[in-house]
Amino acid sequence: MNLSNHPRPDQALGRHRRERWTATLRAHAGALAVGAIFLVLSALYGVAIPAWEADNELSHFNYVRYLVDQRALPPADAQVATPVMADLCRSGEERILTELTHQFRQPPLYYLLGALSTGWIHVDAAGPAAANPFRIWDPRQLGYNFALHNLAEEGPPYADALLALHALRLMSSLLGLLGLVATYLLGLLLFGGRRPLALGMMAINAFIPQYLFASAIVNNDILIAALSAWCLYWCALVMLRAPRLRILALAGLTAALAILAKYNGVVLLAPVALATLAVLRAAWRQPGRQRAAALLRIVLLIAIISVPTVLWLLRNQTLYGQWLGSFATSSGYLSALLSDLAARSARDFLQASVYAYSTFWGQFGWDTLTLPGPILALLAVVSLATTLGIALILLDRRQPAATRWTVLAAVVFTLLVVLQAFIRAGDSLEPRGRYLFPALASSCFLQVAGWQRIWPAKYQLTGVRALWIGFLALAVATPFLVLRPAYAPPRLTTSAELLPGEQPLNAVIGDFAELVGYRVAPQRLIVGEPVEVTLVWRALHETSNNYTLSIHLLDGAKFPRAWVMSHPGHGNYPTSVWQPGAVFRESYTLYWADTPWENLPSQATFKVALGCPGSPTVKETSLDVVDAQGVALGDSVYFGRIKVVGADQVSDAVGGEAAGSAAFGDELALESLELSPEILVPGGEAAILLRLRALRQPAADYTVFAHVVDEQGQQVGGNDQPLTDG
Repeated sequence: MNLSNHPRPDQALGRHRRERWTATLRAHAGALAVGAIFLVLSALYGVAIPAWEADNELSHFNYVRYLVDQRALPPADAQVATPVMADLCRSGEERILTELTHQFRQPPLYYLLGALSTGWIHVDAAGPAAANPFRIWDPRQLGYNFALHNLAEEGPPYADALLALHALRLMSSLLGLLGLVATYLLGLLLFGGRRPLALGMMAINAFIPQYLFASAIVNNDILIAALSAWCLYWCALVMLRAPRLRILALAGLTAALAILAKYNGVVLLAPVALATLAVLRAAWRQPGRQRAAALLRIVLLIAIISVPTVLWLLRNQTLYGQWLGSFATSSGYLSALLSDLAARSARDFLQASVYAYSTFWGQFGWDTLTLPGPILALLAVVSLATTLGIALILLDRRQPAATRWTVLAAVVFTLLVVLQAFIRAGDSLEPRGRYLFPALASSCFLQVAGWQRIWPAKYQLTGVRALWIGFLALAVATPFLVLRPAYAPPRLTTSAELLPGEQPLNAVIGDFAELVGYRVAPQRLIVGEPVEVTLVWRALHETSNNYTLSIHLLDGAKFPRAWVMSHPGHGNYPTSVWQPGAVFRESYTLYWADTPWENLPSQATFKVALGCPGSPTVKETSLDVVDAQGVALGDSVYFGRIKVVGADQVSDAVGGEAAGSAAFGDELALESLELSPEILVPGGEAAILLRLRALRQPAADYTVFAHVVDEQGQQVGGNDQPLTDG
């Protein structure tokens, strides 16, 4: 008998396993595709975000490097090597020094994982060589960037600190993917195995721009999001399917790890407590000794799982006098905080809620970048529709009781996380969206459940697919519409030919920069409205220093009415990266504020300088300026001549006949004249008060000629001056 064509039992078993594995992959192909797209997008975000351009990323990085270098947790007075600064102005030095160890009181789990992932990389003193201290006042005008970058040197291939930084960012991406797996499994559990709904839940989580941002930078928020998703999955599994001790152990373990990742993980104790009650209930139903043994195992389990967290909290109390490190936890602090929150108005809470909502979907950089307003408005409409759907589920008695209780539990947990975010924000009442990360999985469940409820039955799956595809489109667009433009240097050219409307200057500042020309618009400035000044620069030589650009809007008495201080290119093209021959343009907006004591119309000019703004370690200096012929102009360039008028003097045609005794052409009417004193004394002074009215927009700035003449008409005194002293 020939048995060669009949498979052996082990071969048949292997083929059966392969077929099952293949069938499983096919069944969950959508989830695999979402995970793959997520990793690609996370890498794209990581490239679009320059080094150190995330809130506290430098400090998170230094925490990891401290563990690698010192092989120990940082003490209360931990010190790290400061970055080397070749910049004579030492731009932003205080900001960098403040940031070096700012996060060292955080729980250690994320940083321990980072140390294990990047311990093989050699890193010298890490950090930016200079920072942009001006972004905090007006990031839209002065730059969103924390660091002053040379983007050409920060690109791949990475080495040294940049290699370690991007390795940590990759670790964050993998943690983000791990959280998505839990969200998908949770969706399968809560939606009764309906894969399209679970896929929608996973995809919405994956393609929230804020989640992608957190997955692309060095931060511990992404770890708390992943652990929270897993904890909620294990808790839901205990309460809905299997009230078993080993699953409760996984829920308790992930909750404990979450607290050791970030302190807002403490909110997970609530669902773990419910899961524990479910296991206790099942244990109580067991007879006699089995019940006692089961209860004892539960108590021992809770005690064992709690040990690492309790030890860490005791360490915090010993080192810092606070259980949660840098976050005050004394009863006095909490009572004062609750009193402060109670004193807030409904409007305060509404504004804080709007801030938390908008930053939940997207808050990038150093909390300075958000999604555009129209996109946030569209997301608000979707959220309102979702809220309506959730309300319909809770009020619909035809819904299975388990469904309604599950939705209600998700709502309560999400609101609990929101409350914790308000407490975490303290008296600032500005809970950042990333504080809500423990509720990401539950909020995505509510998003899908509520959204599909508002659609007719036959369109529900189509509606869910359209929703997460919309989130995918938003996720793809965000790096190109929000992130890259924020950090892009100005467009460079080699031609210094001025464009129409630009005026030549050809002033050389500090022998390395030439202010080729400028443009001012409008030429007639209405008080309170913007005036835009465009500067045309040409780099003459290289410099290792990051000089600050200052622009002042001066009145006729050279008094500054508005000013801007920034690094060139709105912080994105510092002087240390200028290359000889490069020409670029940059525009800034200034406002002449209305003041009750000033007389208008008036005249304004601009003053521009480059130099070091001064700091505790560097003296304030301005670079010398020469004109095209080499004549010294001092330390500034003056240019432009703008007429400034009040808002009540805007109309071109004031209308009406001259009501006064005299008219000057068809432009001005003299309505009254007062002379003080009325009798002139030889050698004395006289004051003349003129009240003029504009009949139409004057064509020029006129000078008043006030002359005293004798009987023969000869001038014996007087004065000539522009109206209202210019």
